Amino acid sequence: MSDETHSKKPLQRAYSITEDKNGKEYWNPVGFATPHKDGQGATVKLHSVPVNGEVVLRDLRDQKMQQYDQQQHQQQQAQQEHPDAQVAQPRSYEPQY
Repeated sequence: MSDETHSKKPLQRAYSITEDKNGKEYWNPVGFATPHKDGQGATVKLHSVPVNGEVVLRDLRDQKMQQYDQQQHQQQQAQQEHPDAQVAQPRSYEPQY
C-alpha cells in the first residue's frame, strides 16, 4: 500500500485482550491502525496475531498508553539491533477506561 493512500501517524492502537482465571484482563498491544487520507477507512498493521483472532482498536488519547507504546518500540529496536542481548520485556498495560 502506498504512502499516498494512508496517513503515517497511527490514530489507534490494536490490542489482544486476554483474561486470567480470576477474570483480570490484560491488554497486549499487537499493532496499530492508520487512517486513509480520504477518511474512508484505515490500514491495520499487526506485529502479532492473537490466538483467539480478536483485535480491539482504541484511540491513542491516553498519554500513559502513548508513553508505554514508545517504551515498547524502543525495546523492540534494541532487541533488533542486539538480538543476542537479553532485553527486559515490557509488562502488559491495562488501560483504565
